[in-house]
Amino acid sequence: LAKLAGPELEARLVDLFIEEITALPEEKITPIQLGLDGHGVGQVISAYPLSDEQRQKITKAIDDLLEIHSQFEFIRNENLLAGLSVSLGAWQLDLSLAGELNVYAEASGFGQ
Repeated sequence: LAKLAGPELEARLVDLFIEEITALPEEKITPIQLGLDGHGVGQVISAYPLSDEQRQKITKAIDDLLEIHSQFEFIRNENLLAGLSVSLGAWQLDLSLAGELNVYAEASGFGQ
């Protein structure tokens, strides 16, 4: 699956990330909001460089969801293979190909 990684897959995963967080139920949103006190500084890590438009969409989706004004440091880490890893306060969300492959490997006992 790692061979599928590329900018096209990452763009689709960015869109999926935005869809997923905008669909979070209220019971998951409230604890995140309470931990941020109306603002937040976080990191968005991606395998490939994100365009300004992608950065703005990600920030807006999170700000709208959590009703905050956030600031993100955008970092590139090729080890993710494709996708995003987001941290904001104690909240962390990994929607990366590497993260999914690790979950699969752990669940299947692959490599043990």
